[in-house]
Amino acid sequence: MPLLIRDGRAARLEPIPYDERHFTEDQLQALLFQYPDLLPASEIEPVFEYLIPVCRELPTAVGPLDLLYLTAEGNLALVETKLWRNPEARRSVVAQLIDYTKELARWSYSDLCDAVRRAKGNTDSDGDPLVSLVRDEVDDLDESDFHDLVSRNLRLGRFLLLIVGDGIREDVEHMAEFLQQTPQLGYTLGLIEIGLHRLKTGSDDSLFVQPRVVARTKEVIRAVVEIRNRAEKDVQVEVSLPPPGVMPDDGGPITEEQFLEWLVQEDNPPEVIEFAHWVIEQAGKHDLIIEWGSSGPLLKYVHPATGDSFTFGQLARKSGGTLGELRRFAQMCQKTGLPDAIWDKYLTMVEHLIPDSNRFMDGVDKRGRLRTDVRMGPSYWNDRPQLKLIAPQKEAWFRAIDEAVEQIRKALDERME
Repeated sequence: MPLLIRDGRAARLEPIPYDERHFTEDQLQALLFQYPDLLPASEIEPVFEYLIPVCRELPTAVGPLDLLYLTAEGNLALVETKLWRNPEARRSVVAQLIDYTKELARWSYSDLCDAVRRAKGNTDSDGDPLVSLVRDEVDDLDESDFHDLVSRNLRLGRFLLLIVGDGIREDVEHMAEFLQQTPQLGYTLGLIEIGLHRLKTGSDDSLFVQPRVVARTKEVIRAVVEIRNRAEKDVQVEVSLPPPGVMPDDGGPITEEQFLEWLVQEDNPPEVIEFAHWVIEQAGKHDLIIEWGSSGPLLKYVHPATGDSFTFGQLARKSGGTLGELRRFAQMCQKTGLPDAIWDKYLTMVEHLIPDSNRFMDGVDKRGRLRTDVRMGPSYWNDRPQLKLIAPQKEAWFRAIDEAVEQIRKALDERME
C-alpha cells in the first residue's frame, strides 16, 4: 500500500479497482497518450527514452492498434492496453499485437502516414504527420534521414511492442510460442503493469500511477542466415555474425567498442579519441552513469532517492563527432521544478568553454519545454559543437557538471526533508 507523505502527514493511497464501471480501457489509453512518460519504455530499450505520441486507434487490415508512438530517431512503439478481467483478452493480446507487427512490416512510409491521417481525421491533409510531430521535439531534424530510418524500421519489423494493463500474469512459455512464429521480424516485446491509486479521503483528484516492467524479450545474439538453392541437390547455408566494431544500421543503441572504433575510422585527431576514452572512464567517479543510445554515450546523473535523471550531454557520432543533447538538462530541471539558475549556469559555463559558441533560447515546444542549447554560429539552428572543441577543456567541463550535480542533489534533498 503506497503512502503519500505531505506536510508532515502520511496518507494511504488506495488502488483504483479496474472493474469499476467508470474506468475503462479507453480511459487507460487516453492517460497513456496524454502522458507518454508513464511508459517505462527506456527500461526495455534505451533508444525509446523520449516517446512522441502519434495517434490512437491506428487503422490496419487486422484491426485498430490502440496506441502508436515514435522517437526522433524514427523508432516506432506499438502499444496495446488490456484490462485483464477478461480471460479471452489474456489469451489473445500477444497474438493480436504480433498481427499488428506483421501488418506494419508490409507498409511503406507513405502507408504509415496515410493511416495516421485517417486515425487523426486529417485525410485531406497533404503534409507529413510524422515529420510535423517530430519537428516539435527536435530542432535540427533531417527529414531525409528520418524518412529512411522509419522506412527501414518498418521493413525490418523493428518495433517496440508493449502490452500495458493491470495485474499482468501471462504465461511466459505460452507467449514464447507466438514470438517464435516471427523470427524474421526484429521487434522487442515488453509487458508493463500499471497500478492506479488515489487518496482514500477522496479530497484530491490527482492520480498516483505506478508503472513497472513485468517481463521483456532479450536478444541473445544476431546472425545472418543465407540459404542458396542453386539446384535441387545443391543447397548452401551460410551463417555469419556482424564483425566487432561495425556500426548498427537499425537505429538501435551502439556499444562502447563500436563508438570508439567509429571515431578512429572517421580520422578524428588523437585528442578526440583520448577525450572519449577519458569521459567514459571518468563518468562513474563523478556520480554519472553512461547510457548508450543510437548516436553515442549520454552522460546522466540519477538522483538515488527520487530516480530523476538529468542528462548533461551526449558524445554523438553525427557530423564528425559533436556534443549534443545539452537542451535535455534544462528541460529536466524545468520538469522537476528545480531553480532555473541551475541549468542556466551550467549551459553558460559550457558556452564559455567552447570557442566561438553561443547560447540560444528559442521559446518552448508544444509540451511547454524550453528550447535552449549551445550552438556554433549566430543562430539556434546552427551546428552543435564538435568534440575537438570541448576536448581541451574536459576537466573544466566535468567541474561544471560536478557543481550542477551538487546543486541538484541539495535541492532535491531539501525538498524531501
